[in-house]
Amino acid sequence: MGLSLALSEFSSNVPFAVPFAVAVIRLWRPQISDRALMRLSHGLIAAFLFLPFYWTLVRPPELLAIFMGLAAMGLGAIFFFVTAISYYWRRATKWGALATVLYGTAMTLYGGYAVLYKNAVGMGTFEWILMGGCGLLYFGVSLLTTPPSEATITLLFPARK
Repeated sequence: MGLSLALSEFSSNVPFAVPFAVAVIRLWRPQISDRALMRLSHGLIAAFLFLPFYWTLVRPPELLAIFMGLAAMGLGAIFFFVTAISYYWRRATKWGALATVLYGTAMTLYGGYAVLYKNAVGMGTFEWILMGGCGLLYFGVSLLTTPPSEATITLLFPARK
């Protein structure tokens, strides 16, 4: 759990933090060489990898683990349908995907409250509620809305040879 938590922390911070830090350094010292900036970027990446990893090895906070679990459940439920199923189901629509994303986001936020504060439901049960709701909305809204045009279907699903 610790390594996966550290790596998820790394992957969520580095894409935003390093370019921001490089931009700030360019503002402060515009004459800095590209080579020095590259070395600094590598050092920042190492720091962003090491600090969360060390933190999770020493003592990961329970609340962070719960939040990471909720985020993983929400993203998994949303993107399973929006990406994985959309690769194979020709009847999927943008409205079904949008409804799934909105429901998944809202339920993930509510689920944090229901699991942590109200103790109304456990995280395992909540995952099934989240997956079931995302699936029902994805398929239901896609079936109720206008299907993609034949040109779009041909573009997205080329004929097999």
